[in-house]
Amino acid sequence: MPTFKLSDSFSFSTDVEAGPAALSRYFKSLPDWVALGINLKAFAETTWDDPEVAKTENQLSFSSPVNLGGQATALTINAGVNGTLTKFVPETDNDPLFYPDPFGDNIPVRLNERYITVSLEASLTGGLSAPVDNLKFGFNGTSTVNLTYSQRFSLAEVTPPVLECIKHTLASFSIPGDLDDIAAMQEGSVASVDSSGTLKFSAKVNLLSFVNPLASVNVPIGSALKVTAGGSIQVGAGYQYSGDYQIRVQKLAGSTFHLGFYRQRKNDFSITASANAGISTTLDANPLFQALLQTISADPKADQNELLAAGLHQAKVDAIQSALQSAIDRTLSIGVSMEAHDCSETDAMFLYEVDASALTQDTRAVLESALQGDLSGLVDRDHAPGAGIKVLRTLVGSSKTLKHCFKVNLLGIYNEISISSLVTKGTVAWDALTGEYVLTDSVNASRLGIDSVNYGVNSDKLRKVVAESLLMTAAYRAGDFVTGQPLLKASQSYFELNAKAKTGDLWHDLSIGAGLGFDDAAAAAAKLPLEEGEAGRTTVLAEASYDDASFTDLFFKGGQQRTEAEYDRAGRDALKYLARPGGATAYRLRAVQDDALWKRMRDTGNVTSLQFAHLFPDLPAIAVSAIGVDYINIVWWTKAMLGTGEKLRDIRQYLSQPGKLRTDPQFLELKQALADQLKTLTDRTSQDFDGPWGLLAMSLAAPRAGRKFMLSNPAVSLAHETALSAAAAK
Repeated sequence: MPTFKLSDSFSFSTDVEAGPAALSRYFKSLPDWVALGINLKAFAETTWDDPEVAKTENQLSFSSPVNLGGQATALTINAGVNGTLTKFVPETDNDPLFYPDPFGDNIPVRLNERYITVSLEASLTGGLSAPVDNLKFGFNGTSTVNLTYSQRFSLAEVTPPVLECIKHTLASFSIPGDLDDIAAMQEGSVASVDSSGTLKFSAKVNLLSFVNPLASVNVPIGSALKVTAGGSIQVGAGYQYSGDYQIRVQKLAGSTFHLGFYRQRKNDFSITASANAGISTTLDANPLFQALLQTISADPKADQNELLAAGLHQAKVDAIQSALQSAIDRTLSIGVSMEAHDCSETDAMFLYEVDASALTQDTRAVLESALQGDLSGLVDRDHAPGAGIKVLRTLVGSSKTLKHCFKVNLLGIYNEISISSLVTKGTVAWDALTGEYVLTDSVNASRLGIDSVNYGVNSDKLRKVVAESLLMTAAYRAGDFVTGQPLLKASQSYFELNAKAKTGDLWHDLSIGAGLGFDDAAAAAAKLPLEEGEAGRTTVLAEASYDDASFTDLFFKGGQQRTEAEYDRAGRDALKYLARPGGATAYRLRAVQDDALWKRMRDTGNVTSLQFAHLFPDLPAIAVSAIGVDYINIVWWTKAMLGTGEKLRDIRQYLSQPGKLRTDPQFLELKQALADQLKTLTDRTSQDFDGPWGLLAMSLAAPRAGRKFMLSNPAVSLAHETALSAAAAK
């Protein structure tokens, strides 16, 4: 076996004979190693039970570069200080071996155990396709590759002096390049590699679908929708995780070991998905569309037959499938990313227990691929991983239902009644930001800015149309003009992805959750510092859903029409979650907190007048203007809800009279007046109503509304949902 010299800073040196592991297999040369800041000679006779032996970390320096690899060089450890040597002595039972541990599943160390850990920093060389003999691990060469090996020593056994333990650890230094490397590891040892790159995996997951049935102006009367509230679709897909990760092997007794794949906490990452489906010549041959039809149609067979009979031209068939595939891919990407964020900080994304003695040729090949960054064959077997492999933890799997659901917006469905009619007569689109799938009537299609090439939809325009359509749906369903299954819900949502969020952005997103009634979102927001700083990639989803009862709450309370004061209060309360106390725009909270000031604002009315400005003598013009925008939003919201409520009240009063029918000319006039009111309302909706302010104002006015909030961020991840309530409106 080759040997090398280990020296210290005090002119002491000793020979180390490399064992059969990484030093002999992968190191093309063995230059001298120097342990800085440690007196190795002092440990030549010192045992682990000596009180002078403490937990310390020392630098390792190399006299010349070290190349690692086989036929082609994969990794290079440069000359100079590029490593550490750590002695670990636990202070209490089950002390964590790595502190801090940026990955998770820390190794507990018993009081009678000691560890020597050697960590080396290497650079990845060669192209992504270069043959590198098992030392690629999926890493992309953009960051340092950290190679770490920890050797356990038990005081219950006869252990050599500390220096001999150090030499033994260096001689046994392991890199988990393949199963042979793992087999050579010592029992109780831990070997890991970490850097930046791509992990590939494939799996089936259960994807919940949420149907969002929304109305257009002048819907028919008493039409029963042929749609459902949604269901679950099992979707197989391939995924790519891109970011910082660690592959870790912990050798257990005999031939057993743990193999884990961990994302680096606090660091950004991305996950992309591609569903296992293609474009078919007909819709009935596309499994994704058929699965969707089964979950959203009340009569999928009838809808299927009508679509076949309609003779859709191939371009439209292709568009429907292409948009569906893109929407599901995006939904899966968001959903699995949120699952990864939502994992406990101590959890691996994937963790397996392997008995090497029981492996077959097939399962060996699956594990070898996983060690090189391709987990596709391994993760897809979550229900039956194969001989010698036991699943301990998996990010995705056939029994996993993603918290993030697939939303299908049916714009104008109350006019068309059935899915097949909306598909045949309307237009299809998808939202590249949210992953929402859109089937829309011609009225809304022109407003959405649908890209005729990839059938993408402008996210801002879609959010505006959905918000307006929700108000229409609320009015028609509160007026009992349209019906659906008892479980049928409609919703308004707010979704935002900020790749470089600041502290203030994170506060804003958490406060939306607080406004929806989730206390831990409020608690997390309160802990954030006022000073602006980097908060990392943040994804937030807020949603409020309504059924007939909660839609009625928007306009009536105890059978009486809601008042101006109630709507003003809801609008003002929504605002308090969007302006931060002590922050740069805290002045916006004056309208929320001061009832007397709000009354004077109401009495003044004109936000551009000197009288309005005089209400805020200490504020600059730009701040007064911002308060004016808030005022206009709230007053518009109140006027819109009051006006709609008045039309609904008139209709309800008319129908309460004996003998009055929905076919009477007077009733149709009242319904047309409501339609005119709704058209005027949608023409004047503000951009803020499409965002979190409008969502919060609506939900605060409807105590029985359902609420959902999900936030993913390196520092905090939340996922909460409150179902629609059958309780009486407050």
